[in-house]
Amino acid sequence: MALAAGAPGSGLGPDRFGKRSALAGFFGVPAGASVPVAVAVDGSRADQNALDIEAARLARGVTTPLPLVMSAARFDLLPELAGGGLRIADAAGLLGRRPRVAVLDRIPLGGDVRTRAAGVLLQQRDINRETAILVVTDEPPPGLLSHGSTVLEVDAETLTLARSPTGETWRRRFTTVSIETGHGEALALRPGPAVDYKPEPIVEPVEPPSAAAEAPWVPAIRIAVIPLGRPLTPSERASWEGYRIVDAESRAVPTREDVDTEGLHEITIVPTDRDPRREEASRKAGAITATILDRGLADSVRVTISDRFVPFSLAA
Repeated sequence: MALAAGAPGSGLGPDRFGKRSALAGFFGVPAGASVPVAVAVDGSRADQNALDIEAARLARGVTTPLPLVMSAARFDLLPELAGGGLRIADAAGLLGRRPRVAVLDRIPLGGDVRTRAAGVLLQQRDINRETAILVVTDEPPPGLLSHGSTVLEVDAETLTLARSPTGETWRRRFTTVSIETGHGEALALRPGPAVDYKPEPIVEPVEPPSAAAEAPWVPAIRIAVIPLGRPLTPSERASWEGYRIVDAESRAVPTREDVDTEGLHEITIVPTDRDPRREEASRKAGAITATILDRGLADSVRVTISDRFVPFSLAA
Protein backbone atom coordinates (compact mmCIF):
# COMPACT_ATOMS: atom_id res chain seq x y z
CA MET A 1 0.00 0.00 0.00
CA ALA A 2 2.87 2.38 0.82
CA LEU A 3 4.45 1.80 -2.58
CA ALA A 4 1.20 1.97 -4.54
CA ALA A 5 0.03 5.13 -2.74
CA GLY A 6 3.44 6.78 -2.97
CA ALA A 7 4.03 10.24 -1.55
CA PRO A 8 1.32 12.06 0.49
CA GLY A 9 0.02 13.64 -2.69
CA SER A 10 -1.71 10.37 -3.65
CA GLY A 11 -4.97 11.22 -1.90
CA LEU A 12 -3.53 11.06 1.63
CA GLY A 13 -5.20 13.52 3.99
CA PRO A 14 -4.99 14.09 7.77
CA ASP A 15 -7.60 12.49 10.00
CA ARG A 16 -9.32 14.34 12.86
CA PHE A 17 -6.62 13.17 15.28
CA GLY A 18 -3.84 14.49 13.05
CA LYS A 19 -2.18 11.06 12.94
CA ARG A 20 -2.83 9.98 9.41
CA SER A 21 0.18 11.86 8.04
CA ALA A 22 2.39 9.44 10.02
CA LEU A 23 1.23 6.71 7.64
CA ALA A 24 2.86 8.36 4.64
CA GLY A 25 5.76 6.32 3.32
CA PHE A 26 6.80 3.00 4.82
CA PHE A 27 7.53 2.98 8.57
CA GLY A 28 9.18 6.38 8.39
CA VAL A 29 10.89 5.73 5.06
CA PRO A 30 9.65 7.99 2.23
CA ALA A 31 7.92 6.00 -0.51
CA GLY A 32 8.52 8.52 -3.27
CA ALA A 33 6.44 8.36 -6.43
CA SER A 34 3.62 5.85 -6.72
CA VAL A 35 4.61 2.58 -8.41
CA PRO A 36 2.41 -0.24 -9.76
CA VAL A 37 2.19 -3.30 -7.49
CA ALA A 38 0.95 -6.84 -8.19
CA VAL A 39 0.07 -9.17 -5.30
CA ALA A 40 -0.25 -12.96 -5.54
CA VAL A 41 -1.77 -14.50 -2.44
CA ASP A 42 -2.54 -18.04 -1.30
CA GLY A 43 -6.08 -18.80 -2.44
CA SER A 44 -7.25 -19.65 1.07
CA ARG A 45 -6.34 -16.13 2.23
CA ALA A 46 -7.50 -14.16 -0.80
CA ASP A 47 -10.66 -12.69 0.76
CA GLN A 48 -8.86 -11.64 3.95
CA ASN A 49 -5.99 -10.18 1.95
CA ALA A 50 -8.43 -8.05 -0.04
CA LEU A 51 -9.92 -6.78 3.26
CA ASP A 52 -6.44 -6.01 4.59
CA ILE A 53 -5.61 -3.97 1.51
CA GLU A 54 -8.88 -2.06 1.76
CA ALA A 55 -8.29 -1.40 5.48
CA ALA A 56 -4.81 -0.06 4.77
CA ARG A 57 -6.22 2.22 2.08
CA LEU A 58 -8.92 3.56 4.40
CA ALA A 59 -6.49 4.01 7.30
CA ARG A 60 -4.25 6.12 5.09
CA GLY A 61 -7.16 8.17 3.79
CA VAL A 62 -6.28 7.32 0.21
CA THR A 63 -9.16 8.37 -2.00
CA THR A 64 -7.62 8.02 -5.46
CA PRO A 65 -7.49 4.75 -7.42
CA LEU A 66 -4.25 2.90 -6.81
CA PRO A 67 -2.10 0.93 -9.28
CA LEU A 68 -2.49 -2.33 -7.35
CA VAL A 69 -3.84 -5.69 -8.55
CA MET A 70 -4.25 -8.96 -6.67
CA SER A 71 -4.65 -12.55 -7.79
CA ALA A 72 -5.16 -15.78 -5.85
CA ALA A 73 -2.73 -18.65 -6.40
CA ARG A 74 -4.40 -21.96 -5.64
CA PHE A 75 -1.54 -24.25 -6.58
CA ASP A 76 2.10 -24.75 -5.66
CA LEU A 77 4.24 -21.70 -6.23
CA LEU A 78 6.86 -23.24 -8.48
CA PRO A 79 4.80 -24.24 -11.53
CA GLU A 80 2.81 -21.02 -11.28
CA LEU A 81 6.01 -19.01 -11.16
CA ALA A 82 7.78 -20.89 -13.91
CA GLY A 83 4.80 -21.30 -16.17
CA GLY A 84 3.44 -17.79 -15.85
CA GLY A 85 6.52 -15.69 -15.19
CA LEU A 86 4.77 -14.39 -12.05
CA ARG A 87 1.94 -13.59 -14.45
CA ILE A 88 3.61 -10.21 -14.77
CA ALA A 89 2.26 -9.81 -18.30
CA ASP A 90 -1.30 -10.31 -17.01
CA ALA A 91 -0.73 -7.78 -14.23
CA ALA A 92 0.73 -5.33 -16.72
CA GLY A 93 -2.40 -5.64 -18.83
CA LEU A 94 -4.60 -4.71 -15.85
CA LEU A 95 -2.30 -1.97 -14.59
CA GLY A 96 -1.49 -0.49 -17.99
CA ARG A 97 2.23 -0.85 -17.24
CA ARG A 98 4.60 -3.39 -15.79
CA PRO A 99 4.48 -3.75 -11.99
CA ARG A 100 7.59 -2.49 -10.25
CA VAL A 101 6.94 -4.82 -7.28
CA ALA A 102 5.45 -8.34 -7.27
CA VAL A 103 4.41 -9.57 -3.82
CA LEU A 104 4.13 -13.30 -3.12
CA ASP A 105 2.08 -13.37 0.08
CA ARG A 106 2.55 -16.68 1.90
CA ILE A 107 1.92 -18.88 -1.10
CA PRO A 108 2.61 -22.49 -0.03
CA LEU A 109 6.05 -23.84 -0.88
CA GLY A 110 5.14 -27.46 -0.33
CA GLY A 111 7.06 -30.68 -0.84
CA ASP A 112 10.21 -30.67 -2.94
CA VAL A 113 9.17 -27.27 -4.33
CA ARG A 114 11.06 -25.57 -1.49
CA THR A 115 14.41 -26.89 -2.62
CA ARG A 116 13.95 -25.46 -6.11
CA ALA A 117 11.91 -22.33 -5.43
CA ALA A 118 14.92 -20.08 -4.79
CA GLY A 119 16.38 -20.91 -8.17
CA VAL A 120 13.11 -20.15 -9.92
CA LEU A 121 12.69 -16.87 -8.02
CA LEU A 122 16.20 -15.80 -8.97
CA GLN A 123 15.61 -16.81 -12.58
CA GLN A 124 12.39 -14.77 -12.62
CA ARG A 125 14.31 -11.84 -11.17
CA ASP A 126 16.73 -12.06 -14.08
CA ILE A 127 13.93 -12.42 -16.64
CA ASN A 128 11.76 -9.63 -15.22
CA ARG A 129 14.51 -7.18 -14.44
CA GLU A 130 12.16 -4.20 -14.05
CA THR A 131 10.21 -5.91 -11.25
CA ALA A 132 11.34 -6.47 -7.67
CA ILE A 133 10.04 -9.63 -5.98
CA LEU A 134 8.88 -9.49 -2.35
CA VAL A 135 8.39 -12.92 -0.74
CA VAL A 136 6.31 -13.05 2.47
CA THR A 137 7.04 -16.39 4.12
CA ASP A 138 7.52 -18.05 7.49
CA GLU A 139 10.65 -19.73 6.21
CA PRO A 140 12.60 -18.48 3.17
CA PRO A 141 13.44 -21.06 0.51
CA PRO A 142 16.97 -22.43 0.99
CA GLY A 143 19.61 -20.42 -0.82
CA LEU A 144 17.47 -17.33 -1.38
CA LEU A 145 19.07 -15.23 1.37
CA SER A 146 22.56 -15.70 0.01
CA HIS A 147 21.91 -13.54 -3.04
CA GLY A 148 21.94 -10.06 -1.52
CA SER A 149 18.28 -10.03 -0.51
CA THR A 150 16.78 -7.35 1.71
CA VAL A 151 15.32 -8.98 4.84
CA LEU A 152 12.41 -7.61 6.88
CA GLU A 153 11.34 -9.49 10.03
CA VAL A 154 8.03 -9.02 11.82
CA ASP A 155 6.66 -10.14 15.18
CA ALA A 156 3.54 -9.17 17.14
CA GLU A 157 4.60 -5.56 17.74
CA THR A 158 7.76 -4.67 15.79
CA LEU A 159 9.03 -4.57 12.25
CA THR A 160 12.78 -4.93 11.76
CA LEU A 161 14.90 -4.13 8.75
CA ALA A 162 17.39 -6.89 9.46
CA ARG A 163 19.40 -6.59 6.26
CA SER A 164 19.62 -4.22 3.32
CA PRO A 165 22.03 -3.69 0.42
CA THR A 166 23.19 -0.42 2.03
CA GLY A 167 23.89 -2.04 5.39
CA GLU A 168 21.22 0.09 7.11
CA THR A 169 19.17 -1.62 9.82
CA TRP A 170 16.38 -0.43 12.15
CA ARG A 171 13.48 -1.61 14.28
CA ARG A 172 10.15 0.19 14.81
CA ARG A 173 7.14 -0.62 16.90
CA PHE A 174 3.64 -0.68 15.46
CA THR A 175 0.09 -0.92 16.72
CA THR A 176 -3.04 -2.15 14.98
CA VAL A 177 -6.29 -0.31 14.51
CA SER A 178 -9.64 -1.86 13.58
CA ILE A 179 -11.06 -0.54 10.32
CA GLU A 180 -14.60 -1.15 9.12
CA THR A 181 -14.59 -1.69 5.35
CA GLY A 182 -17.54 -2.10 3.07
CA HIS A 183 -17.10 -5.89 3.20
CA GLY A 184 -16.17 -6.48 6.84
CA GLU A 185 -13.72 -5.54 9.57
CA ALA A 186 -9.96 -5.74 9.18
CA LEU A 187 -6.83 -4.53 10.96
CA ALA A 188 -4.50 -1.86 9.67
CA LEU A 189 -1.04 -1.01 11.00
CA ARG A 190 0.03 2.26 12.54
CA PRO A 191 3.81 2.69 12.70
CA GLY A 192 5.20 3.64 16.10
CA PRO A 193 8.53 4.90 17.43
CA ALA A 194 11.93 3.51 16.63
CA VAL A 195 13.52 1.26 19.26
CA ASP A 196 17.11 0.28 19.93
CA TYR A 197 18.26 -2.49 17.66
CA LYS A 198 21.61 -4.25 17.54
CA PRO A 199 21.53 -6.72 14.67
CA GLU A 200 22.93 -10.17 15.23
CA PRO A 201 24.92 -11.71 12.41
CA ILE A 202 22.66 -13.68 10.09
CA VAL A 203 24.05 -17.19 9.95
CA GLU A 204 23.20 -18.91 6.72
CA PRO A 205 23.55 -22.64 6.15
CA VAL A 206 26.80 -23.50 4.46
CA GLU A 207 26.33 -25.90 1.59
CA PRO A 208 29.24 -27.84 0.17
CA PRO A 209 30.33 -26.18 -3.06
CA SER A 210 29.37 -27.96 -6.22
CA ALA A 211 31.44 -28.10 -9.37
CA ALA A 212 28.93 -25.77 -11.01
CA ALA A 213 29.27 -23.24 -8.17
CA GLU A 214 33.06 -23.27 -8.27
CA ALA A 215 33.32 -22.65 -11.98
CA PRO A 216 31.91 -19.61 -13.81
CA TRP A 217 28.84 -20.24 -15.94
CA VAL A 218 30.15 -20.62 -19.48
CA PRO A 219 27.58 -22.17 -21.81
CA ALA A 220 28.85 -24.54 -24.43
CA ILE A 221 25.70 -24.11 -26.50
CA ARG A 222 23.81 -20.88 -27.06
CA ILE A 223 20.30 -21.03 -28.49
CA ALA A 224 18.36 -18.00 -29.77
CA VAL A 225 14.57 -18.26 -29.94
CA ILE A 226 13.47 -15.92 -32.76
CA PRO A 227 9.78 -16.52 -33.56
CA LEU A 228 9.27 -14.52 -36.75
CA GLY A 229 7.36 -16.84 -39.07
CA ARG A 230 9.73 -15.78 -41.84
CA PRO A 231 13.31 -16.66 -42.76
CA LEU A 232 16.04 -14.54 -41.23
CA THR A 233 17.88 -12.27 -43.60
CA PRO A 234 21.61 -12.90 -44.08
CA SER A 235 22.45 -9.85 -41.97
CA GLU A 236 20.10 -10.95 -39.19
CA ARG A 237 21.58 -14.43 -39.17
CA ALA A 238 25.08 -12.96 -39.08
CA SER A 239 24.18 -10.86 -36.02
CA TRP A 240 23.39 -14.10 -34.17
CA GLU A 241 26.52 -15.92 -35.25
CA GLY A 242 27.47 -18.60 -32.75
CA TYR A 243 23.86 -19.31 -31.80
CA ARG A 244 21.59 -22.13 -32.79
CA ILE A 245 18.49 -20.37 -34.05
CA VAL A 246 15.04 -21.86 -33.47
CA ASP A 247 11.65 -20.34 -34.25
CA ALA A 248 9.65 -21.73 -31.31
CA GLU A 249 10.26 -22.23 -27.59
CA SER A 250 9.20 -25.88 -27.91
CA ARG A 251 12.35 -26.51 -29.94
CA ALA A 252 14.70 -24.71 -27.59
CA VAL A 253 14.96 -26.93 -24.50
CA PRO A 254 17.61 -29.67 -24.74
CA THR A 255 17.23 -33.19 -23.44
CA ARG A 256 19.34 -34.69 -20.68
CA GLU A 257 21.31 -36.53 -23.37
CA ASP A 258 21.98 -33.23 -25.17
CA VAL A 259 23.29 -31.64 -21.98
CA ASP A 260 25.41 -34.64 -21.04
CA THR A 261 26.92 -34.68 -24.53
CA GLU A 262 27.28 -30.97 -25.27
CA GLY A 263 27.53 -29.27 -21.87
CA LEU A 264 25.78 -26.21 -20.41
CA HIS A 265 23.06 -24.54 -22.48
CA GLU A 266 21.92 -20.91 -22.52
CA ILE A 267 18.57 -20.10 -24.14
CA THR A 268 17.98 -16.50 -25.20
CA ILE A 269 14.49 -15.26 -26.04
CA VAL A 270 14.69 -12.54 -28.71
CA PRO A 271 11.72 -10.13 -28.61
CA THR A 272 10.27 -8.70 -31.80
CA ASP A 273 9.28 -5.10 -32.37
CA ARG A 274 5.67 -6.21 -31.73
CA ASP A 275 6.62 -6.95 -28.11
CA PRO A 276 8.10 -3.62 -26.92
CA ARG A 277 7.50 -4.38 -23.22
CA ARG A 278 8.95 -7.89 -23.60
CA GLU A 279 5.75 -9.34 -22.14
CA GLU A 280 5.41 -12.10 -24.72
CA ALA A 281 9.13 -12.82 -24.36
CA SER A 282 8.63 -13.09 -20.60
CA ARG A 283 5.78 -15.57 -21.12
CA LYS A 284 7.95 -17.68 -23.41
CA ALA A 285 10.81 -17.58 -20.91
CA GLY A 286 8.43 -18.79 -18.18
CA ALA A 287 7.18 -21.66 -20.34
CA ILE A 288 10.74 -22.70 -21.16
CA THR A 289 11.71 -22.54 -17.48
CA ALA A 290 8.80 -24.85 -16.62
CA THR A 291 10.02 -27.38 -19.19
CA ILE A 292 13.58 -27.14 -17.88
CA LEU A 293 12.33 -27.92 -14.37
CA ASP A 294 10.23 -30.85 -15.61
CA ARG A 295 13.30 -32.33 -17.29
CA GLY A 296 15.51 -31.84 -14.22
CA LEU A 297 17.87 -29.51 -16.07
CA ALA A 298 17.76 -26.45 -13.79
CA ASP A 299 21.49 -26.70 -13.05
CA SER A 300 22.47 -27.08 -16.71
CA VAL A 301 20.24 -24.69 -18.65
CA ARG A 302 19.64 -20.97 -18.18
CA VAL A 303 17.10 -18.66 -19.78
CA THR A 304 17.59 -14.97 -20.60
CA ILE A 305 15.74 -12.32 -22.58
CA SER A 306 17.80 -10.42 -25.11
CA ASP A 307 18.09 -6.64 -25.00
CA ARG A 308 18.05 -6.71 -28.80
CA PHE A 309 14.91 -6.72 -30.93
CA VAL A 310 14.27 -8.14 -34.39
CA PRO A 311 11.59 -6.74 -36.76
CA PHE A 312 8.62 -9.07 -37.04
CA SER A 313 8.20 -8.32 -40.73
CA LEU A 314 10.30 -6.64 -43.38
CA ALA A 315 9.25 -3.49 -45.19
CA ALA A 316 8.20 -4.09 -48.77
